[in-house]
Amino acid sequence: MRCLSLAKKLRDNNHIVTFVCKKLPGSMISYIDSLGYDFKEIECSDNNQIEDANKTIDKIREIFSGVLDWIIVDHYSLDFIWQGLLSIHSKKIMVIDDLANRNHNCNLLLDQNFYINLTERYKNLVPKNCITLLGPSHVLLRDEFHQFAKLNRIRNGNITNILIFFGAGDPLNLTMIALKALKSISIPKIIVNVVLGEINPYKDEVIEFCNKSRNINFHYQIKNMAQLINTADLCIGAGGSSMWERCYLGLPTITVIFAGNQKQTTLDTANAGAIYYLGLSSDLVEKDYVNAIKLMLTNPLIVKRISNIGRKIYSPPINSIIDVIESAIK
Repeated sequence: MRCLSLAKKLRDNNHIVTFVCKKLPGSMISYIDSLGYDFKEIECSDNNQIEDANKTIDKIREIFSGVLDWIIVDHYSLDFIWQGLLSIHSKKIMVIDDLANRNHNCNLLLDQNFYINLTERYKNLVPKNCITLLGPSHVLLRDEFHQFAKLNRIRNGNITNILIFFGAGDPLNLTMIALKALKSISIPKIIVNVVLGEINPYKDEVIEFCNKSRNINFHYQIKNMAQLINTADLCIGAGGSSMWERCYLGLPTITVIFAGNQKQTTLDTANAGAIYYLGLSSDLVEKDYVNAIKLMLTNPLIVKRISNIGRKIYSPPINSIIDVIESAIK
């Protein structure tokens, strides 16, 4: 999703954007296609960077006759080896990362997450002349979020609308745990909006549950997430890039993590007071969700404080990512 946000900004500035994607179960290739982007698929062995690089190069040659302006790579298993092989086919290479656990051979690195030790994370991991864009001020957000941010909604801490979203896939079906937790609490006047993506394998189960409750609305593969976030008073969801969408619009969130790459930034964000961290999904049961929801419902001052801190963490940069990308080629 963050690559698609960047792709739209590039396309709006009259740049030609093509995706090269590995063919995997649950991929978003059909969604990329629906947005009108050209794309190529590759098939290769897991964790074989050289094979991946060579097949990517073959696809590049099918698409473009000359040297590219930029290759933008967002993949936790690709490092300086892959980037070095691709570097002769592009003037510049940009890496999107948030693990800071491997060396990169790139001209520009983006890590849009919040960390306490943000400025030190990529020391000795990137070339000395590499431009680093670090922190949520550089977060890749779709235009709809900027439009709702202008409304400057200030929350008072009272909760009448709850959003549930655990990402496009939600492989552990945390959505159902949150729904069952809400059902065990008597909140008939609170509106609940549930959002699933097209790669969610539990769609039918969630729909059946939602249809049994008058105050629960089901949403599938939507394009108005910013509107739902702006309308909500509380969210129950996961860490990751969607966490910054919620912070940007000041939506307090009961946050759960289920992936390793979400852990440190979620913990640091919680320590800053910008979210309510519930814990690692494997350590939680339905009662933990119930207790957290009750805490938020009965403590509007806590909810309001989380909202205000979340908004403060995001501070727009002087130069946008697009400005940096364009100026580096000139």
